[in-house]
Amino acid sequence: EGHGQGMMSADAMLEHMSQELNLTDDQKAKLKPILEDQAKQMQELRKDTSSSDQDRHAKMKQIHESTMSQVRPILNADQQKKLEEMMSRRSEHGKREHDGDHSSGSKPQ
Repeated sequence: EGHGQGMMSADAMLEHMSQELNLTDDQKAKLKPILEDQAKQMQELRKDTSSSDQDRHAKMKQIHESTMSQVRPILNADQQKKLEEMMSRRSEHGKREHDGDHSSGSKPQ
């Protein structure tokens, strides 16, 4: 089965980050297990149909944030800045796609 909902596999994510951030082989080796772990957690979460969408969304955010907190120290300052830009581009894109009901109260970043 495909992994819908625009979730990239760990390899695809690593490849993407590698291109955007110019990662060294050493950095890639360190990032791979972190991204694989995130992908695994996200997959588990998607299988868990017992929790509400809101719950799942909150958990996804948590997983993402804990992943980022592990990723950042591996990157240099320049790469961190690029990563932030990448993330804000992605969340802007995502917000427009699945934000119907609670967008009115959100402030632009």
